[in-house]
This record gives sequence, structure tokens and C-alpha cells, in this order.
Amino acid sequence: MKKCYRGNINNLEIIAENIQDATVESKFRPTLIEKNVLFYQNFSGRLIRFDTGEAPNTHEEAVDWLNNHPKEGEKIPYYDEHSLSTIFLTDEQFKQFKQTHQIASTKSKIKTYLKHRLNKKN
Repeated sequence: MKKCYRGNINNLEIIAENIQDATVESKFRPTLIEKNVLFYQNFSGRLIRFDTGEAPNTHEEAVDWLNNHPKEGEKIPYYDEHSLSTIFLTDEQFKQFKQTHQIASTKSKIKTYLKHRLNKKN
């Protein structure tokens, strides 16, 4: 059995900055952008999206990025740890599910690439 996860992707946005005594304190606002995204853990424990094969930011990474590159209105996506629920797949289901999503993701990337190339020529 493979342990997988389902959860939400949010954007974290700086909505205000307070500067006091030479320190900057930012206020953030999370916004839901995707629901019920499926993840699996790689060998190092990092969550990977089934649909894109990418590792999304954690909340801490998003906050760290925004604190080090403060720009009001900038948004950074991250997975919402509090929305994660565990699902179990057999090894065969996991393999089929991963392969199906990777094929769909690859087709989508090829379509996007071809569309971009055609637009460049026009």
C-alpha cells in the first residue's frame, strides 16, 4: 500500500507591510486556488503533485520567500498542510495513477509548447 494525500493549493499574498524600528513586518493573506489536489511523497519525504510532477512550496517556504522579496501584491503558491487528508493506494493503483497523470501532464505540456510556438510565428 502506498500512502498518498489530497489537499488544497493556496496563494499567499503580502497585503501590508509595517516598518518599525528598522524591522519590517509583513501581513499575509491566503487565497484558495485549487481544491483536492493529489500528492505522493518522494524518497526524501517531499510532497509531489501527481498532475504536474512538481513539488509545491510549503507555507513556511512561501512566507520565507515573501519576507526576503517583499513586494506588496506578490503571490506565491503553496500546499495547505491543514487541508491534507490521507488516502491509500495499492502498489498497482499507484503505478497506474502516476502513469496516467504523467501522460496527461506531458500531453498538456506539449499542447502548451506547440501553441506558444505557433503564436511566436504569427
